[in-house]
Amino acid sequence: LKDKDVEVQRLALLAFQELGATAHPVLSDLILILQGPQAVLRRTAAQAVAKIGPDAGVAAPALLQSIRLSTSAAAAGAVPIFQSELQALVAIGTASLPSLIEATQDKNKNVREAAIEALKIFKATDSAVMSALVAALGDQEPEIRWVAQEALKVVGPLNIPALAQGLSSENANIRYGAALALGDCGEAAQEALEELITALGDNDRFVRQSAARSLAQIGVIRLRPQAMPALKRALRVSKDEKVRDFLKAAILPSQIEEARFGIGK
Repeated sequence: LKDKDVEVQRLALLAFQELGATAHPVLSDLILILQGPQAVLRRTAAQAVAKIGPDAGVAAPALLQSIRLSTSAAAAGAVPIFQSELQALVAIGTASLPSLIEATQDKNKNVREAAIEALKIFKATDSAVMSALVAALGDQEPEIRWVAQEALKVVGPLNIPALAQGLSSENANIRYGAALALGDCGEAAQEALEELITALGDNDRFVRQSAARSLAQIGVIRLRPQAMPALKRALRVSKDEKVRDFLKAAILPSQIEEARFGIGK
């Protein structure tokens, strides 16, 4: 692994892949390669780390660094390829969670995306993961916000407390994404009913629209008929046609199909 010839190193890495978990004694060498300049060696080292599995948790930061290096190469005209690193992070399992949570706020877009994708695959539900995914709804990059939205959708109703809290964020993108995600949670989102109704008065029209749509999606009147006065009051004061259409659908569920149209920033 310390040979100056790149091909010799690559062949050695392939051999260690075959050893699987028993290659753990060379993990420190693999970590050094993951932080090195050769993309082909980093990818092959990542594959060896994946074969080691959960016992390779200490390699998670180096795998994320490898993704950063791939992005730097992309800036020079190459295409960033980091699937091997992502697969290794997933193979390590929960031991990589602390690094992944931190990486959701990384300066590097590809690192953030890879971290969120890995968390999506894990379907981890602890509060730190949920908070990180909700925070990612406010990312400056639209594609990162979409990946976070999909990750939250995979987790399902277990994300509701974090999403309800997200509705009070100072970041409008987080409020918007949280309101949309609650609609994907179905009936279980009634736990966030109060927060969604409050969001109907948000100063951002996209947040208001997504909150109204989610109230219609979860069938709020059937589940919580006592919410009717609040919805009717919001309908009376709203001047936003999309909000009004969704509120009508929430009040009269038969109108839900007519109200299904896009909201998007």
